[in-house]
Amino acid sequence: MPADEFLPIPDWPSWENQGADVAVASLANDGTLDLIVFMVDNPGGQNRGLYRVGKTLAADGTVAGNWTPWLDVPDWFAWENQGAGIALADLDLDGRQDMVVFMVDSPPQENRGLFRVGRKIDAQGNVTGGWTPWVEVPGWGSWENQDAAIALGPPDAQGRCDLFVFMIDNGVEANAGRYRIGRKLTAEGDVSGGWSDTWIDVPDWFPWENQGAGIAIADLDSNGATDLIVFQVDNAPNNQNQGFYRVGRNLDANGRTDDWSTWLGVPHWFSWENQGAGIAVATLAGKPKLFVLMIDNPPAQNAGYFQTLDLQHDPAQYGRWDVQPFHSDVLAVHTAVLPHGKVLFFAGSGSSRKRFESPLFGDEAHGVEISAVWDPTASPAGHANFSVPATLRTANGKPFDFFCAGHEFLSDGRLLVAGGTLLYTDNPLFLGRNDCVAFHPDTNKWTFVASMAHGRWYPTLISLGDGRVLAASGLTEAGNALNDALQRRS
Repeated sequence: MPADEFLPIPDWPSWENQGADVAVASLANDGTLDLIVFMVDNPGGQNRGLYRVGKTLAADGTVAGNWTPWLDVPDWFAWENQGAGIALADLDLDGRQDMVVFMVDSPPQENRGLFRVGRKIDAQGNVTGGWTPWVEVPGWGSWENQDAAIALGPPDAQGRCDLFVFMIDNGVEANAGRYRIGRKLTAEGDVSGGWSDTWIDVPDWFPWENQGAGIAIADLDSNGATDLIVFQVDNAPNNQNQGFYRVGRNLDANGRTDDWSTWLGVPHWFSWENQGAGIAVATLAGKPKLFVLMIDNPPAQNAGYFQTLDLQHDPAQYGRWDVQPFHSDVLAVHTAVLPHGKVLFFAGSGSSRKRFESPLFGDEAHGVEISAVWDPTASPAGHANFSVPATLRTANGKPFDFFCAGHEFLSDGRLLVAGGTLLYTDNPLFLGRNDCVAFHPDTNKWTFVASMAHGRWYPTLISLGDGRVLAASGLTEAGNALNDALQRRS
């Protein structure tokens, strides 16, 4: 089974965890890649840091070989942790991978971030060159964390890697995701190039509660610049958890990025409670893949899972979004792909009371149209690829307001639109209209087709198996109650 959904990590021993992370590296130095998973076991007594290796990753991200036993990180001293991380690189350029492990110690006082290096990892994950002492990350500044992680940047001309430390600060109010850079890490655990001056905030951090964090470094678009990927588990109140990641493009020497992508959800997330998570990036079959680890914390024993995601999507298979150099002049609250391939944008007032009450509302000559049809195959220059259907007007001469209508195709290719905004008022704000109209793709015209028993603002329309359309819900024409009647339209 390919790892495009969460796969279990066998023999997970913990009932309680306090952090986790994942890394990908070639431990045998033969071109094959291995998966290294790391977690903090939180038993009744002192905690333990444990890792194991899934040997030989297949092209689809699954572990094709065996799993090694769990191995202890020696001299683990914390009784309470609030995050952990792992990263691998050949820090002394001897052809052997070195492993950096990291933890957030949570004593009764202020938290601390600490790391150490296990040198010269063999093909089975054993540290053959000894361990360095624990090294403290200066200026931690957080009393409560909700996971943390580390990553190693690509080596510079001298073979030195930068250490990226990422943590979620759990302050009194909303959380914050922050990272800091230790420059030119040696195999002895020395940050020989010093630390970046400040912690850098990941913009637009939205959760107030998190249960996992991750960070990875990679050149995702092969432009020679390094990209930063950050990850979090959002623990929303009374809702299922969700993993999110975003990409900061083109890191500069100070750890700043050109821009950030939107937050992207990790598919197939199923946990309601997590006790750690992490990410890693590796190239499989010539494409960058994101490895996502999570610890599920059910009422019974915990379990660890991982999956891989494509970080580059083939537009021929998945499609893509492009910003076009022209405008439709319609706020596309509603959009439908018509049977012949054209695209209908329709909005009416588009939630603007000022637009709704303007005497120019619906006046095509002044560019205040309520709908537009785009032909993607026509020339994109200016508005040459748009046509504007005549404004549909009600008996009192007002334009029909599609805003917050429901829509569904009929069997003959017409688009049925039911409900919408009858009137803006102060309280309630919106009144639902009871009209049904249809758009005819062949004639490029709107027509009235029927009236419903009562208004519907924000209804749902569903095509039935017999070709009819079912209308459900929506605010009534009084605006203060839901329309709980179901109606069908043939």
